[in-house]
Amino acid sequence: FGSSQTILEPMHSLAIDNNYISFHVPVWININSYKKENFIYTGLFIAQDTGAAIKGPSRYDLFLGHGKEKEEIAGSLNSKGKAWFLIPKEMKR
Repeated sequence: FGSSQTILEPMHSLAIDNNYISFHVPVWININSYKKENFIYTGLFIAQDTGAAIKGPSRYDLFLGHGKEKEEIAGSLNSKGKAWFLIPKEMKR
């Protein structure tokens, strides 16, 4: 379970700083892939978790899944990319 009290889904759950981004906001991610050089990974993620190193409005962690192998990959990720937050007009500040 993530900090938002929902089950985390591998490759679809995102850790955010909830001082800046609300839980359950959908985010379209476009990042350099950790699997291949010069490959862009694109997908829809949901803000469902937080993390100690996730500070500020432009830092996120992707949940890759459970297990030692997935944790090692996640720990080595440091990709640049873009994120689009899909926020309904009623929620804008």
